[in-house]
Amino acid sequence: MSDWIWLVAVAALFLAVLALSKRKAPQSKAGVPVSPPKLPQARASRSPASSARRTPLAVPPPLPTRTPPPAPIIFPTAPAISRGLQRVIVLDTETTGLSQYDKIITLAALRFEGTELKDSLHHVYDPRKDSHPGALAVHGWDDWTLRFQDLFAETAEEVRDFLLWGDRLVAHNAEFDMRYVEREIRKAGLAPLDHPDVYCTMERSRRRWSGSAKLDLCLDRIGLQRAGARHGAYEDAFLTSCLYFNLQGSNDRPAAPITWPAPTNLRPAPPRPDGTLPRRTPKRRRTA
Repeated sequence: MSDWIWLVAVAALFLAVLALSKRKAPQSKAGVPVSPPKLPQARASRSPASSARRTPLAVPPPLPTRTPPPAPIIFPTAPAISRGLQRVIVLDTETTGLSQYDKIITLAALRFEGTELKDSLHHVYDPRKDSHPGALAVHGWDDWTLRFQDLFAETAEEVRDFLLWGDRLVAHNAEFDMRYVEREIRKAGLAPLDHPDVYCTMERSRRRWSGSAKLDLCLDRIGLQRAGARHGAYEDAFLTSCLYFNLQGSNDRPAAPITWPAPTNLRPAPPRPDGTLPRRTPKRRRTA
């Protein structure tokens, strides 16, 4: 009996295994096998190493801003020497006469950079002596008025510094003018002028034109003339500058003033007395 029970159990077990092996997977209504649902899985924690390897998001560049243009740089006017312009002083004097003992009455000096008039110096002086009649007819300065003017020594340093500014010193009959100027500077106790480049328009005019080289005749050759018969230091210096530029081959001429200026240091004189003028009294140099 026990053997029979054992056989039945084995048969039942065999049938159960066979049934399980023949069992089919579940299908949808369309006959497509249905996959078993996936169970949710736990999200793995991100290690620090993997975070470091992750490429960061690109940050967009900032939009360009419009920069205002820089303000223009304004440079000061360059010195004449750096612009290739020659600095020229044109000089003229009027004196009490033509001898070596005569004195300066008026002096004018004009500063030019190229052909542009930059500055001027125009003085009148007490020569401490009367003018010769011929010289008085030329310059027209009354002896009484001159007695109340400055002595040359009072402005000698200013004159010397003004003349030394130029690269070249120009005058018509330069030897005549420079003789008086140098003597007055020396008498004032200053170092000699000794300008290295003195240009005489009278000498240069003689090389260009035949005949007389007087200033009036030279001016006539270039189409200029003075305003009147009298000679003034400022007017003659200005006309000499026009002659100088012409001799240098330039057609440029500085603009002439409407009226010729008076000396800047001119002092008023009291009314002239009748008859013969009194003798001159000693005069001392004014101190600043």
